[in-house]
Amino acid sequence: MLETDPFLIWRGFLFVSINIEKIIVSRRTIHYMWKIMIFAGIGGFAGTCCRFLINKLCALLFNTPFPFATFIINITGCFLLGLLSGFFAKQGIVSPRLNAFLIVGFCGGFTTFSTFSLESLNLGISGLMSVSMLYIAASIVLGLLAVWCGMIITNH
Repeated sequence: MLETDPFLIWRGFLFVSINIEKIIVSRRTIHYMWKIMIFAGIGGFAGTCCRFLINKLCALLFNTPFPFATFIINITGCFLLGLLSGFFAKQGIVSPRLNAFLIVGFCGGFTTFSTFSLESLNLGISGLMSVSMLYIAASIVLGLLAVWCGMIITNH
């Protein structure tokens, strides 16, 4: 009966079954996905808290229109992402839980590309076009360099 039903109702949640060529999302798969999402959520919480603290610290240290907090967070996040990716590849670590916690969760909650985009636009709109262009160029170049350095450190 589950193979023909378009929906699975399980523990109060509504899940759409995938009925293409007899592929069905099982209760075990759904349970496993929830576990992985919880790891990603906990990592995201930790990354967001770190981002918040760095943002507050930079507000105390820098009094300039240049968005140092987002810049530092993005470059550090790029480096950390490269370091973790390279380390996992070198060590052959393919733990979905560890990946969900550190890569998807922590780095995803920590880095701030959407904030970077908004701040770049706002700098330009407020007449600080040269600061905006410097911020964009430095973030992209140093972000790529930080990912590369992180991977080089792990010899990947």
